Amino acid sequence: DTVIEQNTSGSLKRDDELKLTFSYGEELGYEEVSLIDFTGKSKFEVEFYMKQHQLKYEFDNDFSDQHKRGLVIKQSIKPGKKVKINDETVKVTISKGPKIKVPDFKGMSMTEVTEWAIKNKVKLEFSDKYDDSIKENNVISVNFEKGKVIEQGTVLKVVLSRGKLTMPKFKSFNEFREWAEKYEIKYEEKHEFNDDIAIGEVISFSYKKGDTIKNGDTIVVKISDGKKKEVPNLKG
Repeated sequence: DTVIEQNTSGSLKRDDELKLTFSYGEELGYEEVSLIDFTGKSKFEVEFYMKQHQLKYEFDNDFSDQHKRGLVIKQSIKPGKKVKINDETVKVTISKGPKIKVPDFKGMSMTEVTEWAIKNKVKLEFSDKYDDSIKENNVISVNFEKGKVIEQGTVLKVVLSRGKLTMPKFKSFNEFREWAEKYEIKYEEKHEFNDDIAIGEVISFSYKKGDTIKNGDTIVVKISDGKKKEVPNLKG
């Protein structure tokens, strides 16, 4: 159970991998093993024991209110029973922790969602979008429906409201397009000739600065094709 070797030592960054090789000790030299009680042990401890004693094994997972996530709930062969080496497979069930039912997150605040996630040991990924019907920093949607059963460690992708969308001022069409695509805002391009606005520049938007843009609305952008040119008579 002690370290034989390691791949590196000294200063490491947080994401650097450290590989440790542990000793199984001497080969045991007998044909069967009296199985121990794995209940409450970690998956790593079980794997180490199985390899050390040359036993066949497999894992499955189940919910448990009594055992923490990652610890053994039960085993297919009772403790104390003798098992032949490399013969019968021992099935070990690992706890996924308690069942977690997804509540109705719609309308909840970011703080309320975070508190719920910490209590139930689930992970959060936040994104945001404009929504004129949901209060700012409240939930628009989550990637799991209300009532869905999930386990600890599950990643909840939560979309928060930025509140109602008001039309900002843009210096260029490219700046507008990046903003619209980032927040999934519909827009339509229309081109027309203009003597005063350079080609490719914005003539006007269908919304003025400060106007409220409702969910699903489309912003029409008029873009200049520059000055109109008359085609001369090219014959000859």
